[in-house]
Amino acid sequence: MHRRFNRATAGSAFAAGLAIWAGTAVAVLPPVISDPDSRLPDPGLMPGPFPFTVTAANVNVTPLPGGTYNGADQDNLLVEIQSAGPYMWTESRHNEGDVAMLISPFDPNDPSYFPPDTFVNNYQPLQPAMPDFANTTLAWRVNQQVGGLFATVRHNGIDQQLLSGGEAVGVIHGLAYFNNDFGQGWGFRMNDGVFANGGNGSSDLQMGIAGFSGGAGEASFDVATTMFPYAHDWVGAWVNQIDNNVLAADGAFGSSHPGLAGQGAEVVQWTAITSDPLDGFKARVVLPGDMTPENGMLIVAAANGDNDAKIAGGAGRDGGWDVVVRDASPPSEELAEAYLEGTIGALGAQSEFQFMYVDYRSPGLVGGLIDADGNTVQAAGENQFSITRTGTGVYAISVFESDGQTKKTEDDGVLVLSVSGHAPGQEDLADLSFMSYEYDGVDSGDFIVQARRVTAINATEEEGGNFWGDVLSLVDIDFSFMWIDFENPVQGFVAGDMNRDFALDAFDVNPFEAALADGEAFAAANPFTTASVVGDFNGDGVLDAFDVAGFEAALAGSGGAVPEPASLMLLGIGGLAMLRRTRR
Repeated sequence: MHRRFNRATAGSAFAAGLAIWAGTAVAVLPPVISDPDSRLPDPGLMPGPFPFTVTAANVNVTPLPGGTYNGADQDNLLVEIQSAGPYMWTESRHNEGDVAMLISPFDPNDPSYFPPDTFVNNYQPLQPAMPDFANTTLAWRVNQQVGGLFATVRHNGIDQQLLSGGEAVGVIHGLAYFNNDFGQGWGFRMNDGVFANGGNGSSDLQMGIAGFSGGAGEASFDVATTMFPYAHDWVGAWVNQIDNNVLAADGAFGSSHPGLAGQGAEVVQWTAITSDPLDGFKARVVLPGDMTPENGMLIVAAANGDNDAKIAGGAGRDGGWDVVVRDASPPSEELAEAYLEGTIGALGAQSEFQFMYVDYRSPGLVGGLIDADGNTVQAAGENQFSITRTGTGVYAISVFESDGQTKKTEDDGVLVLSVSGHAPGQEDLADLSFMSYEYDGVDSGDFIVQARRVTAINATEEEGGNFWGDVLSLVDIDFSFMWIDFENPVQGFVAGDMNRDFALDAFDVNPFEAALADGEAFAAANPFTTASVVGDFNGDGVLDAFDVAGFEAALAGSGGAVPEPASLMLLGIGGLAMLRRTRR
């Protein structure tokens, strides 16, 4: 097992509650940890540094060969964290198709903080069937209330030597995402710091088989996992189920960036796909301000927690995105034709999804919108990637170091993929394809991306059917991709960028002064400029004169002469000094 991790990234600054990016401080206070049920054998045990920034991992999940899908030995898995960064990941519970992921174990260099290096049936420390305690629980349990969680399948078809009905299944294709239901697995919850067995927003990594699969449903395989924290000012939300064509009764997201709070019904509009409710629902996502398809991409994933895997896509149109969630296979043979044509979506509670907006100006972004022919439509960091369509539904992506020549490997980061085109012949329905990738470390050094779609069911082997008779054809589609680097991941808005133009300059001075003068009024008028994140340089949760020095230092480090109003300079030099003498 290879666990690549830059320990310097999790140094003393992180432990103090401060993340340093591009010479700018993003100050965020982690939740206070607690153990209300007294389950820790030592009250001094704790997780590692709180994950303030985007972080990702390559997670290998291997089922015991000879097992049966949805049957014998289905929960007997070997889980390995191949590589991760800037924070390490681990897991504290697994069974077939479900893994409880955690971030930042207390000691990333100690093997005991990772799952056993062997096949373990239904791993769940602190449960009756397992040891009373394990170090794998001493990390931050991933939680939907603190940000977006996305998973990308890291194989383009795999034969795991498993059975169904006593027969060898052969190659399967997978689907993966994080669910929004009650997740189990012990750890310190990221939203409230409580050491508990999941709950209260905890999310599980969920995996399933693409296609009808005869109801086999869940599966286990290699994935890439990524977290985008709201605290790093990533704008996104987990969208509740629908009821009578509107969001759930509370009229709000399950969780979201604070700037979207209370806007669920405005941001997401649900409609029935056709007059027949059995054809399911579609959503229209329109974000405030300049967050549009022209300025950024929308990463979309299913979020429903049942055992029937879902697929999701979001296609840009007229200032917003058309989003649809579908079952991995036709919900019935009666609806198969409509499903295969792409004119059917998931029903009610099955329509839950999450999204994350990624602005093309995001510092460090490598990625963008790619059309079906492999052409770059919109992108950032184009000197650090190249893409070539090598065949129907197959795209080779090279990711480079800053020199534009040396290729990155899967030990350097992961890809995030999202379907971004409309279904053939449909103006307002996202494509029903699904995506995966593999790293080719033997020949090309490229990441080989594939897009597939269910094009037939009940097909024979001669007709291209798999074990269950599903035909999963390679298809050309529009898609979005992002490279998440383990050492220098893409950033949200930097501290001090009060006007959210992705530049720290003189234009931020007046908004900073306005926030200093009346923080509540400023926050109310600028919901996407979260003062406690982008201006609170000393991390005390209050935007005040003590943050002026940090703001001035950040301005000075941003290059060039930056004019500053006399009032700010006086406050920084005189008033700040006086406050430092009197404040305790």
